[in-house]
Amino acid sequence: MNPTKILDTFITALFFVLVGVALVAALLLQAEQKAHQTTKQRHAQALAEAEAQRAIEEATRRKTEQELNDAQAAHAEKSRALHLDLDRARAAARAADVGLRSATQAAAQRAREQCANPTTPNLGAPASDPIGLLADVLGRADARAEQLADIADQRGAAGSACEAAYDRAHQALKKLSTDP
Repeated sequence: MNPTKILDTFITALFFVLVGVALVAALLLQAEQKAHQTTKQRHAQALAEAEAQRAIEEATRRKTEQELNDAQAAHAEKSRALHLDLDRARAAARAADVGLRSATQAAAQRAREQCANPTTPNLGAPASDPIGLLADVLGRADARAEQLADIADQRGAAGSACEAAYDRAHQALKKLSTDP
């Protein structure tokens, strides 16, 4: 065989091998680009789904927060209404108390006058003013009872307000923890 012919054959074979390798490399590159594109699409889809889920969770959190704020505002309004009713009841009780004290003092004064009147039969002379003393003791007891009632009313209203706020917050948190 002729060395030139062998060399031509070798170069031709080498050319076909290189063309084959180039074709295989091009096919592998195309497959790699397609796989990369698919991975990019999946990643973009996963990001979109994660963003959508985060948006849903944020909306749920905002809704729950708004419900808590609305419940708190409603409770504050009820508490204000209760305090107004309580203040009106106190004013009515004070007015009744003034009338009762006036009536008690008038009765005590009439009793003193009857005791001091020598024409009143079988009453005797007063050693001191027992009716006045009783009226004074009853007046002081009534004033202290009013103070204690005011304190009890205030604490009862505050306790009810606190309990209602806790119940609403607890229900909202329960609802939030049970939502998927």
